[in-house]
Amino acid sequence: MAKDTNDFNTYVGLDVALAETHICVLDREGKRLFQGVVSSDPASIAEAIAVNAPNCERVAVETGATTPWLWRELRHRGIPVICIDARHANKALSMRQNKSDRNDAEGLAELMRTGSTEPNSNTGLPKRTDILSAWSPLRAFT
Repeated sequence: MAKDTNDFNTYVGLDVALAETHICVLDREGKRLFQGVVSSDPASIAEAIAVNAPNCERVAVETGATTPWLWRELRHRGIPVICIDARHANKALSMRQNKSDRNDAEGLAELMRTGSTEPNSNTGLPKRTDILSAWSPLRAFT
């Protein structure tokens, strides 16, 4: 069920696997507005974000095998997706009590909400060297 988010921004975390993507939407106070699973295709993810987080300020996705393709497709659909180096996200997410795809999506949304990542000036498609490079823990690229 879609929430009325017309009066505030929302933050989204995506935990992407090959078959399905866990999505978590938080408001600016950290209240969970939506948590669910969709297929890992850009159209399904974009639709879930449009319905459940229409005023989305930032969407986090970890680096992975499908990240460049997914990042490009979501950007093409106007979604403000930010790619976070998986090693650095893992450090933040490993502090959570229960490790699961659902909790990882919520943790990524929390990173977006608290501004724990600093966008890089790189506005193009992430290159493999960017994804694999050793960014500082507070860096991400948009």
